[in-house]
Amino acid sequence: MATILLIDPSTGVPLAIMGGTLITALRTGAAGGVAARYLARKDSRVVGMVGAGVQARAQLRALKEVLEVEKVKVVSAHPSEARKYAEEVRKEHGIEVEEVKGVEEAVRDSDIVVTTTPSRVPLVRSEWISDGTHLNAIGADAPGKQEMEPELLRRAKVVVDDLEQALHSGR
Repeated sequence: MATILLIDPSTGVPLAIMGGTLITALRTGAAGGVAARYLARKDSRVVGMVGAGVQARAQLRALKEVLEVEKVKVVSAHPSEARKYAEEVRKEHGIEVEEVKGVEEAVRDSDIVVTTTPSRVPLVRSEWISDGTHLNAIGADAPGKQEMEPELLRRAKVVVDDLEQALHSGR
């Protein structure tokens, strides 16, 4: 949940109080899209999506703006959410979506891997990721949260949008 407060800079008077959940989702999705545009291989076509919630939707919308995504492999701790996500993606984007049973199946042989979970244990193992794969680790955004195995991060070129948050948050 998020709240946005718009304040007149000259007077300090509040002008609006707005729900910020949608704006936050879109901003985070956009950050993933920008990262992929500049850091992913230009021929990236297959996305491995770990998680099927609001941020998985925002991430894919942004990726579709900057790359020619042809296929998404999605996995969720809640299979009904993966099913719903797959149906929505097919309808909205007209691309192939495969609902898979495990994280390894979702990420192995994917060009881009996006994790959007609240996990506190590593979900993505280094051995499943090929060199040159682009990773957007969105869910590891607070202390104690972790989606990537530490060995994978040691192999990677790590780029963050908020250094202070990244230094004390998950991985």
